[in-house]
Amino acid sequence: MRYINKEYGFTFRPPFFDKFYEEKPEGPPLTEQNFPGKYIQGIGYDYSAINGAMLVGKHGSLWGIKVSYFHGNKWFDNDDFILNMASSCANTADGSYAHFSSGPLSVNWVKHNEQSMIIQVSSKRKLRVRVIFYPCYDFLGELSIEGSYVKGRSPYVGIIGGNISLGDGNAVYKERYQVIADDRPEREYFMAQSLSKPSDSANGAFNEAIMEFVINKNQPSVYLYAVVGDENIFDLEIPRLDKIVKQIETAELRYGVNKTMGSGVLGGGVEKMLNSVLWSRIYYPYLLTEIYSPGRTALDNNFDLDGTRENCAALLGSLTGAEKALGQLAYTVEDKIMSVLTLWHIFARCTDRNAVLGHYKKLTELYPPKSELVVSDPDKNEVAYKWDDSPLKEKYIPSAMYSLDLSCLKMLAFDILRRIALYFGFPEHEQYTKAYDEMSQLVNDTFWNEPAGLYMNRYVMGQWANSYGATCFYPLIAGAVDSPDKLSKLVNVLTDSKKFWGKYVIPTLSIDNYEYAKKGRPNNNGHRRAPYLDYRGSIVPYVNYIIYHGLCRYGLDEIAGQIALKSAKLWSDNESDNVVNYSLYLPTGKRVKSKAHLSANGNMLALMGMQELLDSEYFRNDLKIQSVRFGTFVEGENSLSNVRLLSHAYSVDVNDNETILIVDGIKLFRGEGGKFVVRNFAQTKNGCEFLIDARANITVNLSVPNSDKKLVKYFFIVPCGKSKVVAEGGMVNIQPVVPS
Repeated sequence: MRYINKEYGFTFRPPFFDKFYEEKPEGPPLTEQNFPGKYIQGIGYDYSAINGAMLVGKHGSLWGIKVSYFHGNKWFDNDDFILNMASSCANTADGSYAHFSSGPLSVNWVKHNEQSMIIQVSSKRKLRVRVIFYPCYDFLGELSIEGSYVKGRSPYVGIIGGNISLGDGNAVYKERYQVIADDRPEREYFMAQSLSKPSDSANGAFNEAIMEFVINKNQPSVYLYAVVGDENIFDLEIPRLDKIVKQIETAELRYGVNKTMGSGVLGGGVEKMLNSVLWSRIYYPYLLTEIYSPGRTALDNNFDLDGTRENCAALLGSLTGAEKALGQLAYTVEDKIMSVLTLWHIFARCTDRNAVLGHYKKLTELYPPKSELVVSDPDKNEVAYKWDDSPLKEKYIPSAMYSLDLSCLKMLAFDILRRIALYFGFPEHEQYTKAYDEMSQLVNDTFWNEPAGLYMNRYVMGQWANSYGATCFYPLIAGAVDSPDKLSKLVNVLTDSKKFWGKYVIPTLSIDNYEYAKKGRPNNNGHRRAPYLDYRGSIVPYVNYIIYHGLCRYGLDEIAGQIALKSAKLWSDNESDNVVNYSLYLPTGKRVKSKAHLSANGNMLALMGMQELLDSEYFRNDLKIQSVRFGTFVEGENSLSNVRLLSHAYSVDVNDNETILIVDGIKLFRGEGGKFVVRNFAQTKNGCEFLIDARANITVNLSVPNSDKKLVKYFFIVPCGKSKVVAEGGMVNIQPVVPS
């Protein structure tokens, strides 16, 4: 046995000390839990090879296959593709099919069975291509190649996961080891074969096996087969070429029929956005699972976790599979910004809600029901938390300050925990309800600045902070705004073009602040950070997301719609052929073209456009009934089709006169007469119920299954304004909703 130390994240460990290496012959015993235990395969699962696929053996071997091509005077590889990946790239949630293209290169990857995959490499013109086989992530493995045949073997590789804790900077890993079981006689094997003869093949300099092909009119496509398993794989019968071609065609057709698409500013980016999310998946070897990773370029062999970034990525990943995204929280639940909101969004989408209980227990330990505001030290670390060098920290005044953002996020945690406790009937529901109510009082007593008409950071000694920014609106997501008057004033500040309501929203620092859009200060080495960074009015996707859902929580659908519209426009204005966007934008809406900010989490801007048209309902009082919201006050034509939500396929089509909702191919809801939004739409045993906010009298046609699964049709008119509608047993009851 060889135990290789993979701890890091604290002094004298990588990444602070790059040359650290420690190996010892003994350590914790290996069990079946220290191996994947199943075969895993995925396209793009090697973070350093977006142009490739990974096959993971159930005993821990990792094998990669990537495709590159020669253009100009160089071979194009991972870094070239990340920055110039074509919009036609596609992926599926179940990993059954993926399509990758760049310039003339086109590659289809299809899952053949749990152990094997088939690959088609094509080109629009004559092209030299290489298919490269290699052990991933520097894991042990020996490869040999002869003509069109590749053989590989690896010792069993176990992982001792150890303990992970998230700090304000890097994660800290303790007692984490990669274990090479080379004293065992067993081996895991890899085999690949081309069904076309390569023009050349050889072993590369970095333990690679390389096949080179020339694609032309005589050979427009090259087909390959790859498998991982025990020694029996060398005796497998390779699928015939005609069967491989048919399987690829079938997989491509199935993807085309089932893919999610959209149109308009709000829905037009959904297909590319979802593909970007799916291409962000990697295999994380020290967790023995796949995760949604925010940025490939930020990773290295240390496999660090930030928490906030990974939770944003998990929230995006929940669109393609809530249960799989939920598993990611096991390692990021300590994050103070996004973990609770991510868990709540996944909870609302899960079909098996018992899966959240482990995370719920951890959150109750992190957030005991004690109603106390978060107080920062004089360095203001907890104020504008994780916003480096933000003017909101007011470091020139060395006094302790209450943190508005972390206090509101703590209050949100109490709210989510009480809701989950109520759903499962846990007795701590009452404790969290009490703590939530007390926190609401504290937030309003401490942070509400009546003359300014908004919530602001405040020093412990009582004086108000001098600066304010996007965190002023965090009380919305927490449900802390306790009067219509405060809500009105807060919205007035948000929509003031001299403070926040510019072309792109929502700047982290108010527009009227003298630091807004100024360059970052020099660091200790005299180097100035890139312009406008360090949160001097930058636009951050997850901040927009938090505030958007806060507005939705209060039923401010028109303003929320404008946030979604501005966010979707920012995303589309910066839309490119990349599979990643950016995690931070300049106040002008321009991208910060830096690898540090390349991130799939930029897709949260497009996600708001999608959710504005159709989404789960997150703050419904009766959690036993899962419900959706659809429709928008945003002008113009927008649509979504084939959105998987709550085990159903939804489509929605919206224009200025009509909104249609289709569920599993049935036109369930049609409203005509003007713009409206529907909230809390839930199918009941004998019909449906919903809230509707209409800007005109709306003619509604419903076709809703009853308890016998027979469609019952309803035709009625709802008046302008807000109404609650119950359609059951052939009868319709419409009641006006009086604002509280």
